[in-house]
Amino acid sequence: RYTLEPKSSSALEGHLGPLTGLCPSPDHPSLLASSSEDKTVRLWDLRVQSGCVSVIQQVDEALSCAFGKGSGLLAVGVGCHVDFFDARQTKQESRGASGGAQGGSRGSGERLGRYADVHTDMVTKVVFHPSQTTTLASASEDGLVCLYDTGVSQADEALACILNAESPVRDMTFFGAKGDGLALLTGSEGTSVWHWPSALRALDVEDLRQSAGSFNREKALFSIQYHYDQGTDRLRLALSDVEGSVTVVEVQPGGEMHPLLRLESGHKCLVRAVDSHNGTWVTGGEDARLCLWNEKEQEGQVNQSTAFDRKQKKGKKFAPHFQPY
Repeated sequence: RYTLEPKSSSALEGHLGPLTGLCPSPDHPSLLASSSEDKTVRLWDLRVQSGCVSVIQQVDEALSCAFGKGSGLLAVGVGCHVDFFDARQTKQESRGASGGAQGGSRGSGERLGRYADVHTDMVTKVVFHPSQTTTLASASEDGLVCLYDTGVSQADEALACILNAESPVRDMTFFGAKGDGLALLTGSEGTSVWHWPSALRALDVEDLRQSAGSFNREKALFSIQYHYDQGTDRLRLALSDVEGSVTVVEVQPGGEMHPLLRLESGHKCLVRAVDSHNGTWVTGGEDARLCLWNEKEQEGQVNQSTAFDRKQKKGKKFAPHFQPY
């Protein structure tokens, strides 16, 4: 229904490689973190044109980042590990406290802690639970999703739950009124929905492209990531074509998808990360650009809806108390 146009000064420059993840701070509306294949995580102040206020150097490609609520804790997926940093202490040296995953020395980009030896392949996504502020989920190319209590420093003791998606996981998000739902995107362009407290898989979709293709008949669309809007209780899915246009759709409980908006003319190649930040949409692409978008209601350019060709796992049933939408 809407087409979003990039702001006049929409491109924030700084990364030297493709962007892999975006995460707004739950505590500071103008603060945004971005991860990249250039082995850095950058913190951005969206109030200023120069944007970047801090760079956290990594030892490997950073494929995802996530802010913890109320703690300043920043989790980063680096290699097969989840590393932790204090976003409040990345601009100048400081001596401070320790405890849990936060334990260790503080400083300009110094690692506070690490969860290692849990995943056997690249960690592709990290995300904190929206209300259970110490609960963190990590997803990997090894097909596993691990949930931790970050108040515990050692990974084997912090590990609370493991879900096996049986396929490399590229993205995930918590959703639902209590955050009991977990929606996953796989490397094979499939998706699955879980009730993670009971480790029950509720829904499997083998190939989103069969449904998403009807929104853009001229160009192939690739799923990027999910976004859950707590205010409206809506689960959204962002898809990109190879020329950098993004289509955002709303996912209904029965698997039907309704187009919401399109982001155009900001990127020159595939978009890898999308987030809705304080009324502003933010995108990051393989062109190393970070773009901000104004929302303007225009004549609808995407007005179809489609449904998943879904397949429920044999032997798996919806938990009676699972009401994710």
